[in-house]
Amino acid sequence: IQKESIGKGQAHRGRSSSGFWVSSRTSSTVFQPSGCFKPEGILRVIQCKFRLPLKLICLPGQPSKTASHKITIDTNKSPVSLLSLFPGFASQSDDDQVNVMGFHFLGGARITVLASKTSQRYRIQSEQFEDLWLITNELILRLQEYFEKQGVKDFACSFSGSIPLQEYFELIDHHFELRING
Repeated sequence: IQKESIGKGQAHRGRSSSGFWVSSRTSSTVFQPSGCFKPEGILRVIQCKFRLPLKLICLPGQPSKTASHKITIDTNKSPVSLLSLFPGFASQSDDDQVNVMGFHFLGGARITVLASKTSQRYRIQSEQFEDLWLITNELILRLQEYFEKQGVKDFACSFSGSIPLQEYFELIDHHFELRING
């Protein structure tokens, strides 16, 4: 972070460093730090927003063939190699399986992404429902960026399955219980 303050006709530049931690169950790769300082008695605020590298949150993992929770994302374009979308997550054994990729969250959860070979679909699966969100969101963002770089303007994603409201409400109830008993 670099800050600049101006006082009495002089510009002062200074560097300050800061640290942060990532929860074992983070819900976003977007980081939005802000800082306040008071040069010459005038409050200044610095803000910025950026995406953290996915490798700060998870590592390459072994894909799973079965999972309790699954979401299928439909697109209007041919499937993209997962190696192209997640280049830093390919292990040596993934060379021939570009349509399957595993992720291991630092908190322990495992997520698998499968790209269909014959249809325009991607499946994200995990043992925990709440672990699906981050990789699903990251997959959609990376697909959008990929097709934008290709000059494709009509790329779209959709979800045609039933919305898993029961699991969602169970998570809300569990969170509420933790807040009350916490």
